[in-house]
Amino acid sequence: MLLAVMASSTEQSLPELTDKETREKVSHWDRRADPMAPLTDKQTESVLEIRAAAEVALLPAELPIEDICSLTSRSLRSAFTATLPESTEEVLLQGFQTLELENHRIQTAQQFFSWFSKLQVQMDQDEASKYRRTRDALQGYQEQCDAILSDVNAALEHLQSLQKQYLFVSTKTGTLHEACEQLLKEQSELVDLAESIQEKLSYFNALENINSKLNSPTLSVNSEGFIPMLSKLDECIEYVLSHPHFKDYPVYLTKFKQCLSKAMLLIKSHTVSTLQNLTAQLSKRVRLVCSMIRSHMIVSVPVHLLNMTRAGPAGRSERRQRLHALLCEVQSSGSQSSEAH
Repeated sequence: MLLAVMASSTEQSLPELTDKETREKVSHWDRRADPMAPLTDKQTESVLEIRAAAEVALLPAELPIEDICSLTSRSLRSAFTATLPESTEEVLLQGFQTLELENHRIQTAQQFFSWFSKLQVQMDQDEASKYRRTRDALQGYQEQCDAILSDVNAALEHLQSLQKQYLFVSTKTGTLHEACEQLLKEQSELVDLAESIQEKLSYFNALENINSKLNSPTLSVNSEGFIPMLSKLDECIEYVLSHPHFKDYPVYLTKFKQCLSKAMLLIKSHTVSTLQNLTAQLSKRVRLVCSMIRSHMIVSVPVHLLNMTRAGPAGRSERRQRLHALLCEVQSSGSQSSEAH
């Protein structure tokens, strides 16, 4: 009620305008200079799109034939692409042409019912064709999905096979890695054992080398390798004596002692030869010194005797001192000659 009163009051307050005045006032809304309701570029584009769509608008399918026939091009404010029929008969003729029945005549009720039955069957077929096409499309989609599902299942089976192969290879690789580590450990142990055995055998293998050196005619006590050979021989004998549980312990101990005996024999021979040479040289020196002493004594005895007879006990003491000094000189000369040799 309140709204009706307000609407009536508004209508009464508005002045009555003619069509010309109304068009003039409406034109003020979108005039180029100082428009009353200016539009943005986006709004203008929207209006143009609506106008273009309205120009190609089709007549609604629910419009009765009589209304379509009553329409004229002048009564429409927008241009339509479809041509308007001139009468109802033209509309029916176009419908029969669509159904391919323009040459058939219906004169009896039976013909009408027969035609209507065919038309209904055709309409049902046309209606069902849409569902059949949809069904065929869905069946095609189903076949594609089945094919994709089959490919996915095949890919999954292939992946499972690859996973099994990977697990198999991984297990074998782990086993091989463990075996390699075990072999490396055993190899290290064998290398240590071989080195230990080689170290133990080195004492026994040295026997042949020592024996060949001792049997060499060029070997002498003054050679550079004689002292190291004796040291190695002592080490071998000490090692064999510290391991009496070895199988060939008595054999190698006997051989090493034989080598030691040979070495001692060489040392003894060298010592005896050296002493003999020194003795011969010292004998020559002693004889020479003695001859010198005798000659000196022969020359100086009368003087000494004279002095002794004259000096008495003091002269005899001086003579003893001189003889002692002469003896010390002989002994020192003999020791120097022995050190030189």
